[in-house]
Amino acid sequence: MSASTKKKRLRTAPAAPSASSARSAPSAPGPVSSARPVAALAPVAAGVPGIVAASVLVLEGTKARLRVGTLEVTATLDPSVHPSVVATALTRGERVIAQREGEAWVVLGALRTSPTIGIEEADEYVIRAARVRIRAADEFTVASGAASFAVRAYGTIETFAEQITSRASAVHKIVGRMLHLN
Repeated sequence: MSASTKKKRLRTAPAAPSASSARSAPSAPGPVSSARPVAALAPVAAGVPGIVAASVLVLEGTKARLRVGTLEVTATLDPSVHPSVVATALTRGERVIAQREGEAWVVLGALRTSPTIGIEEADEYVIRAARVRIRAADEFTVASGAASFAVRAYGTIETFAEQITSRASAVHKIVGRMLHLN
């Protein structure tokens, strides 16, 4: 089959059945005798926004320059989208979800293509922040193999390991009302 014949087949679809043929018995499968052209893309109904996956090219504050197909568009970040989410998508090469609203584009979120801490398992997670706060109502535990430490809400910190090494480059203070050794 030639390339032009394939293109013609892709561009045609069976015609809608007429009222008289709809009432007749179903015919055996076979080649379609009549064909009608199929629209390339139906226009989006008025007032219904289209949602697309887009690549982030530049992020400046709450504005982003996106590549949508072959087009470059400027979009604003939805108020629910933190700029760091889009910055991470730009750094990782992840796509964002954008929606056209009238003549404007709005970024609705990012498509995660790598593991998210607390949801998926991974070989390594790196957290970079000015401050990291972890709040647990009852207990916070960190464990690796046979070693662990637990911080408990009632004011106890327990460390479990075969060997524990504590080092200080300056003063090493151990303060307590009572110190118990063995």
